[in-house]
Amino acid sequence: MRRLAATALALAALAGAGAAAANGRFPAAGQIVVDPLDPAHLSVRATYGLVVSSDAGGSWRWVCEQSIGYQGVEDPSLGALGQGALVAGLSSGLRVTRDRGCSFATPAGAAATSRIVDVAVERADPTHAVALAVTYVPARAYAVHETLDDGATWTALGTLPAEVSLGVTVDVAPSAPSRLYASGSAGTPVDGVLLRSDDRGAHFTSFPLGIGGDRPFVAAVDPHDPDRVYVRVDGDVTDALLVSDDGGAHVREAFRAKGRLLGFALSPSGARVAVGGPDDGIWVASTSDLAFAQAGAFGPTCLAWTAAGLYACADESTAQFSVGLSTDEGRTVAPLYRQSDLAPLACAASTTTGASCPAFWPAVHQTLVGDAGAALDASRDADDERADADAGPAPAPAPRAEAASGSGCALAREAPGSLLALAEWPALEGLEDSLALKWCSTFGV
Repeated sequence: MRRLAATALALAALAGAGAAAANGRFPAAGQIVVDPLDPAHLSVRATYGLVVSSDAGGSWRWVCEQSIGYQGVEDPSLGALGQGALVAGLSSGLRVTRDRGCSFATPAGAAATSRIVDVAVERADPTHAVALAVTYVPARAYAVHETLDDGATWTALGTLPAEVSLGVTVDVAPSAPSRLYASGSAGTPVDGVLLRSDDRGAHFTSFPLGIGGDRPFVAAVDPHDPDRVYVRVDGDVTDALLVSDDGGAHVREAFRAKGRLLGFALSPSGARVAVGGPDDGIWVASTSDLAFAQAGAFGPTCLAWTAAGLYACADESTAQFSVGLSTDEGRTVAPLYRQSDLAPLACAASTTTGASCPAFWPAVHQTLVGDAGAALDASRDADDERADADAGPAPAPAPRAEAASGSGCALAREAPGSLLALAEWPALEGLEDSLALKWCSTFGV
């Protein structure tokens, strides 16, 4: 919501006003995915890397951005595949881990080195997934790729219509894998569009949404009805939830938020739907009537619904936790992960995590809990665990304390290209660093 305002907020975070992560942003969680075959295996995308749990949230381990392959500041789309693998869609391509975060590798296929916009795993067969990628030569083009072997190889299915100037999301209908949906912006003047393919991405039909320059996100497809699709709209003033019952030909507004609508989740059966955001709390409805009622005042920054309950990401500075779990449809949310719970993932030195992450852990831990000495001790203990080839419990983090601040402006001056990874906004392409540095200069940071 408020795309230019969001840019200013991102820059403010990078300027270090308050607790800033090692990459210059405030520590926050933005997506949680659950292993389809092992619900105790949780993966959380955070502004300071990947946070994983193998025991349903009993303990949490950290994987640095460098191990995964981040290029500067970005928020990759995550997908939990069917054999314990996790795929991350980055600006530099796809990365897959099959050992729960120790080793990340680049799979085979053209999508592996293309800029990835979104990743979606098939519910009917989670060894299958699709990815939306963008290339710029000879002209901007958005292509849909698929994997049928748990992320090992990816092949192109087709491209979005040439008039699509901005691709945002892609998804697969759970009950009809040949039905794909995508979303983005197209036309002059620009309008949000929902795109539908009935032949597994070979061809797409575009349906205008009448939302102007607001950005549409395919939130979910009903698990039983491939014609029912939910679209979350990131608006300039407020966000909204749209729904279509005829495959995108017509949409209606189901929910209008007060502010940012960052969370959306369907229950596993598809009978219930939850939405929410920092300004709205959590609202829940039956999908039969979409009569939303507020369940709780807690304002999530992401939602995911499984048999265990409704997972929610949170702003820890206000909620006092980063991930919580509700077993009563959002009326109450119990803390599941706090940043002070975090310890580094113990991996062999031959892995990407074991080789690259120990050097970054002290700074990240200093940011999260404010105790550099305890961070160094935890890092040394993690090294000992790797030497012993023992991935047992890591030492408890230090008590919570005031976090340090830092400036992302110096980083931008030293390493152009690493400050911001703005969404694919054509008007701002190529301006990320100059815009950011102008802001830094203006405010004297």
